[in-house]
Amino acid sequence: MRKPYAAKRSLRESLIQPIATQEDAVKAIKQASAVFIMVGAITLMLTLWWKGTWIDGALYILIGALSYFLHSRIIAAGLILLSGLAFLNTLNNMLNSIPGGGTNIVMSALVFWYGYQAFNATTRLAEFRRAPK
Repeated sequence: MRKPYAAKRSLRESLIQPIATQEDAVKAIKQASAVFIMVGAITLMLTLWWKGTWIDGALYILIGALSYFLHSRIIAAGLILLSGLAFLNTLNNMLNSIPGGGTNIVMSALVFWYGYQAFNATTRLAEFRRAPK
């Protein structure tokens, strides 16, 4: 007998995850870190195509990988800082029509959101680890 298909989560449910347990926090950190690694890989591929600077993509991959393995709040703060600066730069490029800059504000906002999620999850993870068992 076949199992019925599980209902897919909506975009809202996948972006706003409640962090109720230590496992939820680790899962959220790994998910946000994977987003940063993927965005870094895409950025590096586009850099090779358009002959741009590779620093942004390398930083996304490096900080995302460190966050994936270390679950550190300091590294998560680096994710927020990097994604926040990228968001502001994208917003500036979009409003001022600067040639050569990125204008994908939706992707930049999503990356910033995942940076916030990583920081929130690392903070909650530290609370769970400090709590008496």
